[in-house]
Amino acid sequence: MSEHHYDIAQFIIDLSEIPSSDPLVHVGDPEKGMIVLQDGLPEVQEFELNTAWNTILKTANQHKREADLQSLCWVSQQIHWEYKGKTVSSPLILTPLNWKIAKGKQLVEIQAQTEQAFVNPFVANQLIRAFDLKIAENESLSPFEWVETITKLISEHSIPATFSDFSAIGNFHHHRYQVLRELELIAQAPELSELVRGILGNETNLSVEKTTLLSAFLAPADTDQLHVFEQLETGNTVIQGPPGTGKSQVLTNLLGKLLVRDGMTLVVSEKRVALEVLVKKLADSGLDAFTFTAHSQALPKTFITQLKNTWLALETDRKPVPPLLQLSEQLKASLQLLLDRLNNPTLMGGVSFQRYRELCASVNTDKATFQSDVPDIQLWLNEKPNVLQLLKQLGSFRILQGIKQALVAHPQPDQVFRQLSTEANWATATFTIETIGELEALTKSVARIQLVTNESYHAYFELHRQPAKRKRFEKLRLRFTELNARLELLKAEASLWNKPPTRTETLFWIEKLTIKQSWFRRRSWFKQLKTALRQQQIDYQTALHNWLTYLDVREELIAIRAQFADWGIERPELELESAAYVLKQLEKEDLNELNTVAKLPLARRQLISQNSDRIQQLYNDIRRYFTVNETDSLNHFGQFDAVVTEKLLGSLELLRALPEVVYRLICSGKPLDELEATVVHSNRVLLESHFPELAKFDGEQLAAKLNEILETEAGEFEQFALHIWQLRKQRFDHYTRLLRTPAAQLKADDKALKAQLKSGKSILVKEFGKSKQHQTIRELLTGDARLWIEILSPIWLSTPGQVGKTFPMQQGLFDFVVMDEASQIQLPNALGALQRSKRAVVAGDEQQMAPSNYFSGSTVAIDLLHQASWYWKKVPLKHHYRSEHPALIAFSNRHFYNNELVAYPTAKATYPLHWKLVENGIYENRTNVEEAKTVAGFLESFNWKRSIGIIAFSQQQLDCIWQYLSSKTQERISEGMENNTVFFKPLEQVQGDEADTIVVSMGYGKNTEGQFQLRFGPLNQAQGFKRLNVLLTRAKSSLHFYTSVSAADFPISSNESVNLLRLFLIQLEQLRDEQQLAIPYNLEIKKQTGSTLEIEHIYTHITEAQELVTFHRVMIARGWKINY
Repeated sequence: MSEHHYDIAQFIIDLSEIPSSDPLVHVGDPEKGMIVLQDGLPEVQEFELNTAWNTILKTANQHKREADLQSLCWVSQQIHWEYKGKTVSSPLILTPLNWKIAKGKQLVEIQAQTEQAFVNPFVANQLIRAFDLKIAENESLSPFEWVETITKLISEHSIPATFSDFSAIGNFHHHRYQVLRELELIAQAPELSELVRGILGNETNLSVEKTTLLSAFLAPADTDQLHVFEQLETGNTVIQGPPGTGKSQVLTNLLGKLLVRDGMTLVVSEKRVALEVLVKKLADSGLDAFTFTAHSQALPKTFITQLKNTWLALETDRKPVPPLLQLSEQLKASLQLLLDRLNNPTLMGGVSFQRYRELCASVNTDKATFQSDVPDIQLWLNEKPNVLQLLKQLGSFRILQGIKQALVAHPQPDQVFRQLSTEANWATATFTIETIGELEALTKSVARIQLVTNESYHAYFELHRQPAKRKRFEKLRLRFTELNARLELLKAEASLWNKPPTRTETLFWIEKLTIKQSWFRRRSWFKQLKTALRQQQIDYQTALHNWLTYLDVREELIAIRAQFADWGIERPELELESAAYVLKQLEKEDLNELNTVAKLPLARRQLISQNSDRIQQLYNDIRRYFTVNETDSLNHFGQFDAVVTEKLLGSLELLRALPEVVYRLICSGKPLDELEATVVHSNRVLLESHFPELAKFDGEQLAAKLNEILETEAGEFEQFALHIWQLRKQRFDHYTRLLRTPAAQLKADDKALKAQLKSGKSILVKEFGKSKQHQTIRELLTGDARLWIEILSPIWLSTPGQVGKTFPMQQGLFDFVVMDEASQIQLPNALGALQRSKRAVVAGDEQQMAPSNYFSGSTVAIDLLHQASWYWKKVPLKHHYRSEHPALIAFSNRHFYNNELVAYPTAKATYPLHWKLVENGIYENRTNVEEAKTVAGFLESFNWKRSIGIIAFSQQQLDCIWQYLSSKTQERISEGMENNTVFFKPLEQVQGDEADTIVVSMGYGKNTEGQFQLRFGPLNQAQGFKRLNVLLTRAKSSLHFYTSVSAADFPISSNESVNLLRLFLIQLEQLRDEQQLAIPYNLEIKKQTGSTLEIEHIYTHITEAQELVTFHRVMIARGWKINY
């Protein structure tokens, strides 16, 4: 068997090995741990409270409260026989007991549950193993009837055993045998469920079908908790939930999601209080009516009563089903989009939003003007060092005014200066021009001269001058082209005729063929047509209509040609495209300009035409290399002095390396601060056009978005609870309608369903009318009543020991099983629930204590969480909500949880860790009296309005503390233990408890000789460090730690648990800065004023919308006002 693979047969072997010291095997000295009775026990009897009774009842209370185990029993009759080579005296019959303390009278009232009497499971198991004798089950026998039955059976089979009268009350762990019974049933099953096969490490055939869980919640969920639901949709899931990380809230939301589905869910926990927490959370949403806790005191009558109440509630409910709008999802999607944009590193002109804001704050843009062709901010910042270097070399950017980057890129820009100066002087002298505008006019006149000297110009000029004629021309040109193409296609029609008919003849023939004529007359016309046509097989009517179309097209073309001829276009096939081109060119020109050019002297026009290329080249070069205005002088290019030229030539390398957009910016000649202001301002204007919500973004807007999400979610939580209720009512109503529907209107499947529903309702109605002798839950779930039960009670909660007692061993009975506090569930104890279920959720904390082991055998000690973590995917929860101050969880976070827990502070919370050194404390006779007195003194003055947990490292030290408490304080503690506001325990019994204030007495210290022996009881045992972690994670608001030694008294130990305790004491002893505020995510607190925090740039630290919503929700709930 490998390290993580187990089989049920080995479990059964290990569980069957019971030590002889177990009171179920051998009573031994009945005076130790039992109340011996002289006679039998009536159903009700009072006893005077004494030390023995207090000890027994304290243990029974603990078992009942924490694990829902009814260990207190009356045992009657003893059987004396051999076991493992020794003679043992085993109790024969056990009867469960209820009790009630009359405090004023110092009496305890004992009530015997005689109808629940049963044979000692050790005896029954030993009879099977040793003698192959099985006792028939019978739940109706009284204790005395059981005694008679067993003694007679053993006598009949000659089993070597004797009996004696015996009557006593004590605590017996008989429930352990229920686990053995469950395993035997599983071993006998035709096949193991996929969950059992998987958890035991065997191969499975499980192809997990994706399960869709509704995206709605009963309570808030953080990102880690959402990952649980995502994983659960695809397979079995392990929730790794350190203390205070909202595990019960995750499970509550899960149960809400499962309530909208068909089928049943089982929740299992060793701690009954964990089940009660879930029921309470569902009750807060009004959904506890759909749950039932199968605890040790839950009789069938209790279940039937609850079913009846839920039936009546569904039957009479008339509320409409509210729609699930889930607007919060849309709001969070919008927030996520905003966060994504805020954290986009290049969104704002190439920089992040935060960098953009910083730049805006450092640059004065009051007088800046918008410019569309500016570099983005990041490009400007990248090039700014080069720009500064250029400014240093040039002295001023005014030198660059008018100079384009093309001139800088030219290999010899100085030659460009000289050449343009020479050409400009030539143009000035030749054409008597002085400005750039006059050169531009001269350049344009080149094309106009070519146009007016064109032969076609005069022919088409009249068309250009008259818009109506020009429009008519364009229309006819297009029509002419179209008709010419059609005519080419129709020319083939002429070849069909011996002699093509005229229009009149064609119309005559068409008429004769369409009017009604006698057969003889029509035959005569057809003969004539045959004579006219060359081909006899064609359709006459088609030939005539095509020929008529040909004639129409030809005549329209003749008319268009005549119109063109009137406009001087004699050969349209050749001239139309040329005419269209000339007219298009004329459209681009101003008539006045054309007339002006046409009136120029011939010699002037010839001079311009002869130098057209030179003129165009000069104009193009000026435009290519310089930014000029019409009024600029052509002599401008001769004005660059040697100094300017030298500076430009000396800066060519930097100028050429500049991006074009940056070069254009500095060529404006503005000072550097104005250039930067232009860049920032222009990018801001562009931002406002593309992302108007970012341009206006501020902390108030973010807070408003977050508050809106919280308000919306709060409404949706209530809405979802109502929706769940109504969905279950809809299913209930559907079944009810089906019962009223005539069979004739139903399909075969519905008829069968109706028969089951009718039978099931009959069973329940009968049970509703009874006052006793109800069917068991097991019987109801195996019959037709199950269909109704799945609607009325779909959520079941139970301890592992009650699963086998309550539910039939049926695969697939539950769609989901939730195993809470799984580190406390032994693997064998979990198999019964897993065998009955299809999909599993296992929740717990690896750093919490493993379960106690009552049995021998190494395999029994494996806990469910450990095993499940090997085979099913884990989802960690990392948001810690329990501690009101991060210091409470800091030590465990560092040493047990890799500093991965996110803890939140509470406004106005004081430093929570308090260490009290009892300098005169002496550890003697297993107690520390002075330390106990000091702790008692603290408790005497404690404000009992808040919950409290008192923990001592040993039971003896706890008893010592109790001894020094006043009777009033003892009474307060007892009352608090009853209503779960106080717990008073030794360290080894602490698991799953929490309280506002935790008081710890270490007790262990130096003895009378001054020696410190490092004996710490359970802390020295295997996995003692986990006990320390449990101890240090129980407090919600404050931890008071009492010791009689300091960290300096601890030598370095090889025991890791002891070393961790020493490190914790060092933390307690160190000076602390109580003003230091620990905020998660390393957020920047700009300012704190009382309970008001000013946080900068939170979006750069928390980038997920759900995470930010969680942070805001928790901080607001903890009394903070946050300004973002």
